[in-house]
Amino acid sequence: NIMLEKAFKEIADYLRCAKYGNMDDLTTFINSSGDSVKDIDIICQDIIIKHIKLSAINIVGYISEETKTFVPINRKYLKTKTYGNNGDIEYIIAFDPLDGSSNMASNINTGTIYALYEYDSINCTIKNIIKAGYCLYGPATLLVETHYDNTVLKQLGANGEFMFCKNLNIKE
Repeated sequence: NIMLEKAFKEIADYLRCAKYGNMDDLTTFINSSGDSVKDIDIICQDIIIKHIKLSAINIVGYISEETKTFVPINRKYLKTKTYGNNGDIEYIIAFDPLDGSSNMASNINTGTIYALYEYDSINCTIKNIIKAGYCLYGPATLLVETHYDNTVLKQLGANGEFMFCKNLNIKE
């Protein structure tokens, strides 16, 4: 969780200082979803990947909207469950690093969407979804995330930390 919050803070800082103008001139390629991928998408993806690799969570790979396939990361940290070659809990994270990047030229909100899954590398199967959410970048940087049955809203404060704002659980 801290790993993602650090990535979101860095992206928010980057976007706050990004040069506006004709963002369409910066298209580098078309992704598998048919969206134009811009330099800003790749920069945000690189920020997230950097924080994934620095994390103490055993994330063994990621899937990004800007990559065509699963990208493995070879690392081992946790030793508690029976998944993986060494009995480690393994995870995969899937994300869109900057959803709505074409909105940047108009100064409209953009965001990062993500999901963290348990992964069984021996059987090459995704197990349970552990956490999912999105971070919305705009006048306020908001993070909405679920963790099991809990959904919360956090806001990035002036002190550079995400602060709890509201529990968003839907009553049955």
